[in-house]
Amino acid sequence: MTETHTDELSEQYLVEEARSDPEAFGLLYQRYMPRAYRYVRARTSNDDDAADLTQQIFARAFRAMPAYESRGVPFVAWLFRVAHNSIANEHRRDRSTISLDLVPDSAHPVEPSMPEDVALAHEESQEVNRLLSNLDRGKRELVLLRFAAGLTIREMAAVLGKRESAVRKQLTRTLSHLKEQRRAE
Repeated sequence: MTETHTDELSEQYLVEEARSDPEAFGLLYQRYMPRAYRYVRARTSNDDDAADLTQQIFARAFRAMPAYESRGVPFVAWLFRVAHNSIANEHRRDRSTISLDLVPDSAHPVEPSMPEDVALAHEESQEVNRLLSNLDRGKRELVLLRFAAGLTIREMAAVLGKRESAVRKQLTRTLSHLKEQRRAE
């Protein structure tokens, strides 16, 4: 049995238990909260808003658990669909700015030990943020789901309601575009 298959089985078990047991939902929360927070933080303007919205997302998911049905979609994809919709609603409500400050750090955690390393990491982070800010919302969303949230292509497709092949192709094109932009500068 592969590790992925084992993970899916344990996720299925936890999800089934969480439908009636709040403690089992707590285990799902522990498993997915860091990824959800990174995703939300990359789409909000500050840590407090990200923490509040992440809690709201898990509260919505908790309330929806008794009626949750997988329909062949992994729980994590369903959870990030809840997150995606919650963020969209929040942006419609207050038109807050999108912050991309955490994308490089959350995708590639680094603990620089030398001042030069800190400066270089900050400079690279600013460059990535600038490149991402030039993308339209849909393409930026793909990059955030992949690297800030750490979702697979399959999970991204479920979140976005698209075919896997379409998501894979669009992500590949977006990343190629970003590489070309970076080389051109």
